[in-house]
Amino acid sequence: MELNCGGKQEEQGAHIQGLAQALAAQLPAYMIPAAFVLVQDWPLTPNGKIDRHALPEADFSLMQAEYVAPASELETQLVALWSELLDLPAEQISTQANFFELGGHSLLVMKLLQALNQHLEIELQIADLYRCENIQQIAGFIESVQAIHDQALPAQQDNNEFEDFEL
Repeated sequence: MELNCGGKQEEQGAHIQGLAQALAAQLPAYMIPAAFVLVQDWPLTPNGKIDRHALPEADFSLMQAEYVAPASELETQLVALWSELLDLPAEQISTQANFFELGGHSLLVMKLLQALNQHLEIELQIADLYRCENIQQIAGFIESVQAIHDQALPAQQDNNEFEDFEL
C-alpha cells in the first residue's frame, strides 16, 4: 500500500480508511490504532530523534466514513455528550461514528455511562454501551428501555390502588 499522504482531506481520509482496512485484515481489532496521523516531514530534535512534542495532533474525524446528522433530540443530546467527553466539535461527530475510533477509551465510557444515567434518569449497564457501536444504536437502545419502563409504570400504578385493600 502506498502511503503518499499529499492531497485534500478527502484523499487523506480515503488513504487512512484503506490503511485501517489493510491492518484489520491482518491484525486483531485491539491492535489497530484509533487514529492515524499523516506526516510529510518528521520534526526532529537537535539530536536527530523524532520530536514527539512537535508532532501534529491526531484528527479522529478522518476515521469517519461519512457524516450523518442527529435525527432526534436524544441523538442530539448524545452528540453533545460525546463532544464534551472526546473534546471534539459536535459538527464532526456523526451518529454512525464509533466512540473508540473517535478517541474514546474505557475510562471515558465510564464517564459516558454516569452522565447518561444522570441526565436521562435511567440505569444502563456498561455492557449496554459496549454492545452499541454508535450513537444511533445507543439512542435506539435507550428509547426501547424507556418504552419498556413507560409500559411498566401504568401496571405499577394499577397495583397501588389495591394496596389499601385488606382481606
